[in-house]
Amino acid sequence: MKELSAKQQWAMEKMAELCASSESQEEACKQVGISSGVYTPIKKGTYTGNVDNQLKKLIEYFENKEAASELNFSSGYKNTSISTQICKALKLCQLKGGMTIISGDAGIGKTKACRHFYEENSRSTILIEANTYLKSQRTILELIGEQLGVALTSSAKMWQHITAKLSDGMIIIIDEAQHLTGSTIDGVRSFCDVFNERGQTLGLALVGNPSIYQKIQKAGFEQLDNRVKNDFQFGVKKLKASDIQLIFPQIANDKASVEFMLRVAQTKQGLRGAENLFLNALDAEDISCRGLANEAKKISGLVI
Repeated sequence: MKELSAKQQWAMEKMAELCASSESQEEACKQVGISSGVYTPIKKGTYTGNVDNQLKKLIEYFENKEAASELNFSSGYKNTSISTQICKALKLCQLKGGMTIISGDAGIGKTKACRHFYEENSRSTILIEANTYLKSQRTILELIGEQLGVALTSSAKMWQHITAKLSDGMIIIIDEAQHLTGSTIDGVRSFCDVFNERGQTLGLALVGNPSIYQKIQKAGFEQLDNRVKNDFQFGVKKLKASDIQLIFPQIANDKASVEFMLRVAQTKQGLRGAENLFLNALDAEDISCRGLANEAKKISGLVI
């Protein structure tokens, strides 16, 4: 294989760093978008295909990552007042067992809080995300079973194998749970009943928008309604100026900008919309209150 250019060598070094920080080389390759079966021979210098085309993927990936880091803005998890409360609610659910509902407005940081909790408690937590297509009893069993190493078989046997794999003190978190049907919720809830009968605890946290609880009530599953131990509700109006300062440290000392961004975050756009607006202002190189306001005018449906 021909000698690599300086840029290609740089990309290979960045890839080696990513592999070292990932769970596996396969996981790192999947993240970048290159086959592990291609990356390995390139690394060994035995690849017989078009090396330039393959390394171009690596170069573009890491160049984009560096460009994004230069924006000096991270939309990752932050210990906001609401995300902290969500994590506390999840811990309470884990400790007490049974079913808990955590609902809140869109874009308020529920998903990030769930992922942060999982990262902090990965050995005792199962985190799955429902959506329009992933909501049936069978599909949810498969998602839970995948994290426990349960093989695909009949739903009844999968339920039994999952029950055997779960242990006292664990928690199952289902994000975007508003997509679940009442019967699916009833099926997952049954895991909690098994542990309750044993005198043990298994928490089930249904996280999503406010329609979760309404769905349970309207579905006619009174037994589910009675089994909800805690119901936590969070709205964008509960966001604080200190949350804005934490998420956007670049404007933390600009009172006018903080107040403006808080008003944005308290609209239906939520924190997600505020982050998008801030990124647009960064791109325009004007994160003053006036610059933020100018970008806000370009967002359809934003009423402050």
